[in-house]
This record gives sequence, structure tokens and C-alpha cells, in this order.
Amino acid sequence: MPVLQNPPAIQPANDSTIAFIKENAKANPNNAALKAPRNAGIDVPFAINQIAGKQIALQKLPKWASCEDIIYPAHISMEQCSSQATAQYKANIARKLLSELHEENTSSTLVDLTCGFGVDCTIMSEVFDSAICIEQQTELSSIAQHNMKSLGLSHVACYNNNSLDALNHIPNVTMIYVDPARRNTQGARTYAIEDCTPDVLALKGSMLAKAQIVMIKLSPMLDWHKTVSDFGGNVSQVHIVAHNNECKELLLIIDAHIHNQLSIHCVNDNQRTTIKAFYDTVTKQVSTRAAQLCDSTETRQSNDLRNWQQWAQYVYEPNAAVMKAGCFEYLEEQYKIQEIGPNSHVCIARDYYADFPGKVWKIESTCSMNKRDIKRTLGDLTHANIVTRNFPMPAEVLKKRLHLQDGGNIRLIATTDSNKDHVIIRAGSVQQ
Repeated sequence: MPVLQNPPAIQPANDSTIAFIKENAKANPNNAALKAPRNAGIDVPFAINQIAGKQIALQKLPKWASCEDIIYPAHISMEQCSSQATAQYKANIARKLLSELHEENTSSTLVDLTCGFGVDCTIMSEVFDSAICIEQQTELSSIAQHNMKSLGLSHVACYNNNSLDALNHIPNVTMIYVDPARRNTQGARTYAIEDCTPDVLALKGSMLAKAQIVMIKLSPMLDWHKTVSDFGGNVSQVHIVAHNNECKELLLIIDAHIHNQLSIHCVNDNQRTTIKAFYDTVTKQVSTRAAQLCDSTETRQSNDLRNWQQWAQYVYEPNAAVMKAGCFEYLEEQYKIQEIGPNSHVCIARDYYADFPGKVWKIESTCSMNKRDIKRTLGDLTHANIVTRNFPMPAEVLKKRLHLQDGGNIRLIATTDSNKDHVIIRAGSVQQ
């Protein structure tokens, strides 16, 4: 088996290429490519990668964008890499996990088995005494090595190896981080764990033999219940990470122990919600028990949903991470709200709860799909933000039927209530 291999050093760009990159730093990369002078000794493909990469980094990776010596990879690697914000979230998890190990006098080491461009490893390594980055693509491994040095991370070592081979040669470490490639050999996107590279389910035993803790990044498309079950009780934490209300990552924390109880962390920017889940070692099923999760001992007084329009004052839309978790019973218990109808995922309440993990709107009026009712309730609108939940038509179709444009301050939520009536809730911003 091959030993760990150092990647080749990046050859510096010539002066003409560097000057061209600086001159076109703010230009459209495609336009810059077209106006590149011929026979000027400019490495145009490299220059375009750097121009496009820096422009993406300004929004996604400010730490990298602020460093002049950074080298950016091909566009697809920039698009697929973690953002600095989500990498920082992983580092925060790692910091907390390290503190729970209670090994103050022991040196801590991180191994990233799928380094890629190195965003996650760069940020996470700041929590550890040392780090090892494994990347099988030679160019990416060389870029990661160059950038680690440029960022002053002398405690990080980069190696150009296959993750499977690397597992046989790394020492016992504190944490392994792995982000399996979610594309097959034809470049098509994959989601199932066993279709990704490496197959972390098959490697579970090998990783746990080397590390006290393993953090795995998976597709947010996966059903977290089944994923926890697939790992056979070794999951202690699940993190559903969203940004700007779009699910970005599903993170698993696993170790060698069997966990009958685990925590589910739903994160959407500054909104954090933690619930408990339970793993049955006999049935290998995962469930949430909402009644045990509410801190309050007060019995929830439910309003009659049959006449909800008479008492509902606010409408609640859970954020994307909570929606992905699917723990709506927990929300009802914790916030004393009620789902307007089965599978609607739209909640209503008489009272306002400012800390709700999602959007809260003040109900202005409601209407049926009757044309006269629609005209009376929505006739003054030219613009609105429309969403449909458990409704017989998508938002785009409803928008055309209502002759509305996107925008404005009004939220229209179309759903099906407990009476099986199709309704539209007109709501506005909460004034407190």
C-alpha cells in the first residue's frame, strides 16, 4: 500500500499572467478571456480561474479573498466547496466536542479525508493542535497545500492520497472529517450514501478504529431518520444546516458508542433549535417524542381548528432546517401553535412568539378560492410573495391565476385547512 504522498508544489504564475489577473479582477471572467492578448505569455485558463474564484470568494470566503497569495481551483470546485460560514459552524461543533473529551493535556489532531479546496479543513484546523488533509486529486492537493502556507497554517500537513489508502497510514487521531463526493464517474449528482465516494457506511468501522469522533457531511436531500438508522446507533448528533432558509448540509457526529438518545440541531443562520430523538436498538428505528421535549409542564390548550379564522391572529412558517427535521409536534408543544391542517406545515396561533424558528406573519384576512372572495380580499394587490403548502397548485400557477407579480410586503400562504378547504391567508409583517 502506498505511503502518504506530498503533493507537488504549485509553480508560480509569470508576471504577465499576474498583471492580467489584477487588471481584470472585477471584470466578467468570460469577457476577460475574450480580450486576453495573444502571444503575451499569459496563462489564460489559470487567469480566468483566479478572476472567477476571487469574485466568488469575496461573497463566500472572505478569509481567502483577503489573502493575496491564495490560488483558486476550477470553477466547479469553488461552487461545490463549503462557505466560510458553514465551515465555521463545523469548527464550533468540533470545539465543543473537544471540550467534552476532557483531555486537556493531550494533543488534538484532525484528519480531513476529502480535503478538496480545503475550506472546511482550514477553518476547522484552527481548533486543533495539528491537522492532516487528504486529497486524491493532485491539483487540488497542491492548491490546498499552497493556501495553507499562505494563510499561515503551519500545523496543517497536506497529502495527495486516496482516502481509503490514507486510512491505513494515518495515526490514531482525535477527529476524522469526511465529505463524500456526491457525483458519480459520469459527473451526475448522487445522494444515497453508498453511491458517494468514499462510501462512509462501509468505512465506518475503519474510521472509528482510528478516531474518537467522526464528523460526516452528507446531502441535505437525505432522510435523517433513515441515515441515523443506517449507522446503527453510533450517531450522537445530527446537524441540519441551512443558510438564507435553504438547506445546505446534513452533518452527522458518530463515535464507537451506541446512542439511544441523540440531539437534532436545526440551524438557519442565527436561528437554532435543538430537539431530542431516540434510537431503538431492537427495531433500529428513530423517533421523536414531542411530549417529552417541552420544558413547560403546562397542558396545551388547543383552539378549535374548525373555526380557526375566528381566533387565529398569527401564521407561522418554520425555517428550512426545521422543515427538514419534520418535528412539527415539537413546535406545537414548544410554542403553543397549531398546524392548520394535516401535512400543511403551516401553523397558526392566537399569540405571538418572537423566538419562533422561522417567519411569523400577522394575519390580515383570509379567503377561499371563490372568485368573488378573492376579489374582495386580494383585489387591491399588484405584488405579493406567494407560497403554497399542501395546496392543489404550485405557487407559480397560483400567482398567474391571481394576476400578481413577485414582491411587496404582503405574504400570501395558500394551504388546505382541517376542514379540507383550500384557503389563502393574507398576512403582513408583525408590528411590535
